[in-house]
Amino acid sequence: MKTNNELVPSEPEHVDKFEKFIRDFKKSYASKEEVSKRFAIFVENLKTIEKLNKSEHGTATYGINHFADLTKEEMRGGLGLNLNLGKDKVNLIQVLEEKRVNRL
Repeated sequence: MKTNNELVPSEPEHVDKFEKFIRDFKKSYASKEEVSKRFAIFVENLKTIEKLNKSEHGTATYGINHFADLTKEEMRGGLGLNLNLGKDKVNLIQVLEEKRVNRL
C-alpha cells in the first residue's frame, strides 16, 4: 500500500517527467508531503494532457507547463501559491532520488 510520502508512478516515466518539470520550472515545495501531493496532481494532469492530445484534430497541442502541478481549482482560482520558500525548500531531486532508491 502506498503511503503519503511515496512516489509510486502508474507509469515508470512519470518520475522522470516530474523531475524534469521541477528543473525546468524551478519548482520547490515546503515538505515531502507536498512533493507527494504535487506529484499525484502532476500525474493526473499528464493523463488529461494525453486525452486532450488524442482527441485533438490539429488545432492545438497540449503539454507540460508551469501549471502542471496544480489542481483545476488552483488554476481557476489563482491562489497565488508561493512555491519559492527560500531556506525552507526541500531538495526535490534528493527527495525523488530517496524515493527511487526505496523502491528498489
